[in-house]
Amino acid sequence: MIRLHSRRGSTRNGVRVGRLAALAGVMLLSVWSSAAGAQGRVLEQRRIILDDQPAAIKPLVLHLNDYMVPLGQAVRVLTGGKAQPDRDTAKLYTIRYEGKPVIQLPIDPSAGSLPIVNGRQAAGYAYSRPQWLELPGGQRLLMVNLETITALLGITMDVDDAQISLFTPEYWCRQLGLNPQATEGRTFKNLGLIPEMGISPPAKRLLIWLRPPARVYAQIYKLSGGAPEPMLGWNDFVQTPVTQPRGGVEKERVWESARDRPVRVQTQFYGLNGEKLYGSYVAVMSRRDTQYRNLIEAINSGELAPDEFAVVGLRQSVRDSLVLYEPYDVKPGDTVASVALRYRMAEGLLRTLNGLSRTDTLRGVQMLVVMTGFDEARVRQAQQVNYEVVGMYEVQPGENVETLAQRCGVTAQEFRNANAMAIPLNEPVRPGDLVWLIKPLNQPPPPTAPQPNITGTYGISTTNRTVTLRQNTSSPNAPAMTQVRSGERVVVLGQTRNRQYAMVGTPSGVTGYVPSNTISRPTLVNIPTTGQGMHPTVVEALKWERVVSYVWGGNRLEPGGGVDCSHFVANVFARVREPVPSPPVRNMQNFGNIVHIKQGTYERFGRQFESPQTVAYLPLQSGDRVIFQSKSSYHTGIYIGNFRGMQHALVHCNSTHNTVTVDPMLGRYLGGIYRYTVRGANRAADAMDDLQWLAGKVDAEMLARGELIPILALEPQDPKARKTR
Repeated sequence: MIRLHSRRGSTRNGVRVGRLAALAGVMLLSVWSSAAGAQGRVLEQRRIILDDQPAAIKPLVLHLNDYMVPLGQAVRVLTGGKAQPDRDTAKLYTIRYEGKPVIQLPIDPSAGSLPIVNGRQAAGYAYSRPQWLELPGGQRLLMVNLETITALLGITMDVDDAQISLFTPEYWCRQLGLNPQATEGRTFKNLGLIPEMGISPPAKRLLIWLRPPARVYAQIYKLSGGAPEPMLGWNDFVQTPVTQPRGGVEKERVWESARDRPVRVQTQFYGLNGEKLYGSYVAVMSRRDTQYRNLIEAINSGELAPDEFAVVGLRQSVRDSLVLYEPYDVKPGDTVASVALRYRMAEGLLRTLNGLSRTDTLRGVQMLVVMTGFDEARVRQAQQVNYEVVGMYEVQPGENVETLAQRCGVTAQEFRNANAMAIPLNEPVRPGDLVWLIKPLNQPPPPTAPQPNITGTYGISTTNRTVTLRQNTSSPNAPAMTQVRSGERVVVLGQTRNRQYAMVGTPSGVTGYVPSNTISRPTLVNIPTTGQGMHPTVVEALKWERVVSYVWGGNRLEPGGGVDCSHFVANVFARVREPVPSPPVRNMQNFGNIVHIKQGTYERFGRQFESPQTVAYLPLQSGDRVIFQSKSSYHTGIYIGNFRGMQHALVHCNSTHNTVTVDPMLGRYLGGIYRYTVRGANRAADAMDDLQWLAGKVDAEMLARGELIPILALEPQDPKARKTR
């Protein structure tokens, strides 16, 4: 099973391998996740539109950068009530059509790692399992990543700032003018032939590709307001032949295609037309060779039976983008590697932009789309940050982004930019949210500016009695969300200045306020620092703040360039001639000594380990590498220390801001997925070796003062079996 995807140009999003439907660059409120459950932020303003009509799929939750929806409700709505969702067991979820199981979704890892579609494992599919999420008010729902369920059903997903637009196969059938018999139940009749279908970023020419899972005879149509325009073969509208013709027949309309033989077609891009939308494309695939006959006619005449064809489509929306793309006409002797080198692109990124698999060559490929630079004016605009952080604040009832920004003396957009980790795009702030207060650079705060009322005290604590966790604000009259049992561990995210209330996260992922006297004194995660000056890597990294864009797989650290988090770290270290492991993060995290680790499960060397307590083993140093891990992503950055009023700041390239920024390492989102910090570039041996190394470095005086807690009692190990670094 391969994702059906569309792609847009955006000032916020780069192209991501395996996550090709663009997601809004915003994060969630959740601070903790575990097998017991998790919490995300309910999006109040973002709408879901299905086939141009509002879809009754609620709530929409942003969880670890994924859009999550109730599984059963989503299946019923997306299929027009024709599917019967049925959770057979706690480990497996089955979707039935006409009484037959058509899709099975593993919920528990023991039930498998991939979904089953029509009795076959959906190999090659980046599957995100459904999971239980706790919502405000104590409601607990089985939720699924919206991108996962739409991809399984062959439904197009197009994400915009204001809404998420979904388009079913039935919708595309109607756009092509297919008869009702062909349209009815098309979503399920398509199963087994759902292809990878994609479109390149906006350039003077566009490239559209179709890679079916089996051998088919395909045609791609462009919807341009009138009759569907066939694009394979000679096209009077575009007058451009397909990239891979068969037999050189000029009037050929249908091409044979397979997984190892994708169809690629070109069309012109005439610039932004109106606001954003400029193109919709639909592919029709036949299992049977119709001798180049028009497939729409073959379907409407009954020549093709309902189970002999499939219909899928995509829509591309375009906005202004920092990135500039151009078409490149492939020349004899070109390879993917040589073209990538010529345009200083990562080879994987070039393949992703052009729908090339890992094994595809340029044989028969006529055109590629390449990155040629960045809009310098927009880059300069992105560099202009005219504010600084002055403290943390608990949003009070009646306050909103506009009033807070006005009282801080900045624009609403500047306030949102400073709080992108806390306030999802276009969403309101809510009473009880913790936000960063800012002021214009080199100016005193306005007389009416709100003053910081939350101390940034992060740590691990336990409840000393059963306590009610309050929703919204620290007020004792705030609505009750849930109860936390006596002796249960919680994460302390901050305390009010008067120390009467603390914002905490529970092991099940719920966040809220409790009286400070109901929890033990937090074991601080506030890490002692060495007091040394900035490491050369930090000085170098800060030069690139808001100068480069976030691009998945990007490796161009230059003005207007694009990098991802791991390539940013690697390039910065290389520029100051410091050793560092090679990207990606899952490789980088296996190198260096762990100098700080947070309680919970973490990954290293491809295995899962458990750290029972959060411990400040060593003072962190400027230039240490910080590792973040969640169920669906990995991230890294460079530790700074106390900087711009932030405790434990780090500099990193992140998709949230779509650029290099400085953020608190233990902020609400990053603090939730922070796992450990490493120093050095030598490959670590294994987790036990890490812990022994740490145990030998514990400062006895700090331990005596109670600032350090042993992580675990290490079992004796045979010295002969000990691995060396």
